[in-house]
Amino acid sequence: MKFKSVLLTVMLISVAFMFTACNSPEFTSAKMYVQQKDLVKAEEFFLKALDTEPTNPEVPYLLAKDVYGPNKDYINVEKYLNESLKRGDTYKQEIKDLKEFYWGKAFNEGVKYYNQLVNKEYDNKETAIHNAVENFRVAQLFNKKDPKAYLQEAVIVFSFLEDKVMAVLVLDNALEEIPGNIEILSKKALFLNDMGKEDEAIALFQNIMNEQPDNLKIGQSFAGLLFKQEKFEQAIEVYNKLIAEHPDKKNLYFNLALSYVRIDKLEDAKIQFETVLAFDPNDKETLLAVGDTYQNLDNYITSEIYYRKLLELEPTNPKYLMRIAKSLNGQKKYEEGMKYFKQSKALQ
Repeated sequence: MKFKSVLLTVMLISVAFMFTACNSPEFTSAKMYVQQKDLVKAEEFFLKALDTEPTNPEVPYLLAKDVYGPNKDYINVEKYLNESLKRGDTYKQEIKDLKEFYWGKAFNEGVKYYNQLVNKEYDNKETAIHNAVENFRVAQLFNKKDPKAYLQEAVIVFSFLEDKVMAVLVLDNALEEIPGNIEILSKKALFLNDMGKEDEAIALFQNIMNEQPDNLKIGQSFAGLLFKQEKFEQAIEVYNKLIAEHPDKKNLYFNLALSYVRIDKLEDAKIQFETVLAFDPNDKETLLAVGDTYQNLDNYITSEIYYRKLLELEPTNPKYLMRIAKSLNGQKKYEEGMKYFKQSKALQ
């Protein structure tokens, strides 16, 4: 029994020696310095080990994970994780998990600073902008195919740095990584429009719509842009196409109605507003819009009906009381109209 025990010990030592012998002195030293938390020396010996063990995927993997990660040198983290993959797929899953970890960490940190900018909760605006942009760029480094970090950076550059040209450049860089991405293209179109390049914006949106005619989000952005440019006839065309694809979306009918109002097609607007009310009879915004449409058509009796529905929902709303007063005056019911007028004034 003693002989077997000694033999087993010798075998274990031999196995350990074999594995140790497989590693170069540089690699062994690098791992020792990591344990000692001397990352400067660890980096030095890992870099040497890259040459002494040119096919070992563990060397660049540990260099990225144990040295550059803790030092927040994310460019080198990404570089050496990719070098590890070039040498083999031994750490494929670990590298995927690590990249996802760094992407999520950087993206969430960027969102934190973005929210500070939106809510004006920063100590220093320039610092918050810098930190937000840097974190979104780190996120892009670890996932070049996800549009979210590019879009966030572009919005910050456009809205807070007010550098519109640079914001478009950020989106163009994103399109090199993910060509044809609809979200990025539509954001670029909106930016171009705000830069006064209206024709370019429309042409870009039109190309997107040709590719994805049933894309609700993109279609609404395009129609909204046309409305903003006061191209109401074109906006109406887009809304009608969207309704044909998405007949259950009540906001499409509402926006279509607003477009008809802007070209004085009030009868058409009235039909669309009433379609919205078929979805939701208590939609206050639409009740008000329908009432106003009838009032603009000098149909004061019908406008009064809709305004009274609003008062049932909000009996003390001064805006609704004033609308009732105007409808009653239009019917020559001056005394009753004055009563509602005074109530409205008293509540304002």
